[in-house]
Amino acid sequence: EVDQAVIARTQAWEAKNQNADGSWSPDANYIDEGLGPMWKSNLLATAYVTWGMAESKRVADGAPGSAEKGVNYLKTHQSEAQDAYAMAVVANAMVAAAPDDPATTSILDRLVKERVDDEKGMTHWKTAQATVTFAGGDGADIETTALATYACIRSGKYPDVVGRALNWLISKRDPSGTWGTTQATILTLKALLAGQGAQ
Repeated sequence: EVDQAVIARTQAWEAKNQNADGSWSPDANYIDEGLGPMWKSNLLATAYVTWGMAESKRVADGAPGSAEKGVNYLKTHQSEAQDAYAMAVVANAMVAAAPDDPATTSILDRLVKERVDDEKGMTHWKTAQATVTFAGGDGADIETTALATYACIRSGKYPDVVGRALNWLISKRDPSGTWGTTQATILTLKALLAGQGAQ
């Protein structure tokens, strides 16, 4: 179980650090060599925090409206997400916080168009940038595919794409039963469990 007081304190702290325009800024002291310009913008930070605020449900005193303000920022700036990884993070935030908003459908449609369908009938997403956990190559593609798949599952749309993406993720499991990195494994298991519940 998770102590609800910890969630409330964290939400209140995040709300205190939210910018007036509804965004959150990246940590100014974060070492981000090689991560690219996306990590210097507020978009991914705002998407992650908005997603966390929305999925953690309980709204702390001093935090009401924070997720909604984050959504408004994402709606205005979602076009800045040009890479599949960034789109997947933004899509998860929008699905969690504003599932019925037309902007959520818009980012999901853009994300689904970025998929790669292979000759084996499977689907995945590729990313050109490093992830927040500094993954690159196959690890980054697994994280991106898991995030994109999870967003599609939670939206209740694109069942055919979801099935093919889950098959691709399963095919990437290594002999030890994981997906190469901690984050890739966690996100893949999150998508697999969500997919199982959806069916």
